[in-house]
Amino acid sequence: MPRGWTPLSKQLLTQAYNRTEAITGVNQGNNKVLYGSSCYLEDGSAVANFRVTIEKRNPKETEDYLQNIIFADDDFSVFRLSSVAIAKEMNSKHNIGIDIISIHIEKKYIDNIIGLLTSFNRHEENMIECITSIIIPVYDGFIKISYSYVERYKNLFVPIINKILSSIRIKNFYLYDKENSKRHDYRPLLLK
Repeated sequence: MPRGWTPLSKQLLTQAYNRTEAITGVNQGNNKVLYGSSCYLEDGSAVANFRVTIEKRNPKETEDYLQNIIFADDDFSVFRLSSVAIAKEMNSKHNIGIDIISIHIEKKYIDNIIGLLTSFNRHEENMIECITSIIIPVYDGFIKISYSYVERYKNLFVPIINKILSSIRIKNFYLYDKENSKRHDYRPLLLK
């Protein structure tokens, strides 16, 4: 991570997932945080965040995501419409007062491995936040790279985040799930 960014504690990262689960109703138990950090202003307010997580899934779900989302259509029109609809539903259902201003979806390569980048700008209280998620399918789940920054500081953070993204290397690795006595393999999928 760049100088001046603060690594986030496991407790704080866990609370971020609790918040997501509370808002969306989607169980976040399959997510494991590999890294998280934030950049703060002098007054203590966070102006940028970066997080890398993995989500355990079965290989069939991963392959379906690759084929039905990433390679489904070139402009992601179906995925874009459903993403906007889901965001609006979450906003009205939970009355969280967030207006989605714009949404962007594209294929993105990280370490020459294809993923799906989804970004949107949202207006919350008195600021606009730019939020991006890159989902990379791997054999036994997904690697998720999430980052955000306050739009007013875009010129400051975009080059920093691009440098971080270009430095990421994805290697084969596994995590052992003690609870279910199962090994989860995370290796890049080879495209057919």
